[in-house]
Amino acid sequence: MKKLFTCFVLCIFFLGCSTFHSTNVRKDVTYDPLAFQATLEAPGLSKEEIIKKVNKWAVMKYNSYKAVYQYSDESLIALNPIVSIDQNQDVALYYKINSNSINYDYQFRLEAKDGKARITIDSFKDTKDHFPKYTLQNEVNLIQNRNISNRWKRLLSENAANEDRQFQKYSARLFDNVQELLKSKQEEW
Repeated sequence: MKKLFTCFVLCIFFLGCSTFHSTNVRKDVTYDPLAFQATLEAPGLSKEEIIKKVNKWAVMKYNSYKAVYQYSDESLIALNPIVSIDQNQDVALYYKINSNSINYDYQFRLEAKDGKARITIDSFKDTKDHFPKYTLQNEVNLIQNRNISNRWKRLLSENAANEDRQFQKYSARLFDNVQELLKSKQEEW
């Protein structure tokens, strides 16, 4: 009887272990992280002048430059700021989130050459759970593979599309701000 009970417990354990796997990861999909990149023209500026201007801009833009500063040299600036993205109300309630926004930290890199600058904005991660933010198509694929109702799949997919639009707008504004800065003749910003 004891052996039968032990065998039964082990069978339940192994059955549980065999079904415990992530259903959110598909083998046939490459999960690309969300990233934005732009090359900006800075006519007449050396790479040192570009770095100097963007450093001054970053000090003005971010409340605590020391908190976001990661690295800087004569041709590269790397920052780790935070952006707040609004959430769909239904999804926020579903996940029992107190506010309607999620904070993501990300990496802002500017590589400078004489007359040009390349900005890369990537490595978006939820500051609370540290989940990476993927491209919209990958987010939708992850949602469609979840074992939830179609209503929630639709809501989560709409939310992912809304977040993607907000990330795109935010990145475009950053690109525009830096481009305006690089074209300006002002020494101080």
